[in-house]
Amino acid sequence: MRTLFTFLLLAVLAVPFQGRAEDTPVSTSLEAKGIRPDFTLELASGETVLLAGILPPAAVLATQAEAEPWQEQALALLRTIAQGHSLRLVDTEIPRDRHGHRPGQVFLADSPETWLQGALVREGLAVVQGAPARRAGQAELLALEDEARRAGRGMWHLPQLAPLSHEAAGEAVGRWRLVEGQVQETAQVRGRGYINFGADWREDFTIYLDPERLAQFEEASGPLNRLQERRLRVRGWLVSYNGPMIELSYPEQIEVLE
Repeated sequence: MRTLFTFLLLAVLAVPFQGRAEDTPVSTSLEAKGIRPDFTLELASGETVLLAGILPPAAVLATQAEAEPWQEQALALLRTIAQGHSLRLVDTEIPRDRHGHRPGQVFLADSPETWLQGALVREGLAVVQGAPARRAGQAELLALEDEARRAGRGMWHLPQLAPLSHEAAGEAVGRWRLVEGQVQETAQVRGRGYINFGADWREDFTIYLDPERLAQFEEASGPLNRLQERRLRVRGWLVSYNGPMIELSYPEQIEVLE
């Protein structure tokens, strides 16, 4: 019965992934022995692999009491899928993070359609948040997250994760959130990019791009001023700097809504 249940679960969790370039190095036969709360896998080899491109409930929800039931569901799903199985790993551009983990997109070796990050995001048990060197699969993950959010799956039925209006962004400083609003003005000052959502840039919500990220964004998405008066959704950590602000790390953080 357990074998049949696992087979049916893997069939349900099959998720397409198109984010790997043909020359991306892929490792196989990495056996998962344990799952840590921060979404790292302990391998039989002693190595640890970080599930790149996503955040666990504990990093997203404000309190431990809010996060704990979703964190447990996420870890239970990971154990069911991965523990004791051989894995296929698509590496990122970073061989190791600052904690010594190996970041990557992770699949079952004997079921290539079973993608660990995709399964968690589709069930609403993780949110999408990449980094400049960890963008593989971001488009697919965002589509899965949108599906989960619209269906109210997992964490997405919680009112505290509903997208904030840009006027309310200051209420969530220090936390990861989705923020939506209409762009009032874009500006480039000394090579830095600013996307302003209010008349007063000293107080209203802003998206900031450093020179490297601005160049990357314009290469991927076109001139910054094309966003003038467009309605956007942006994801990331809210900080307070001349009002609430999210610093853009990679182009997919911004979704054009209309």
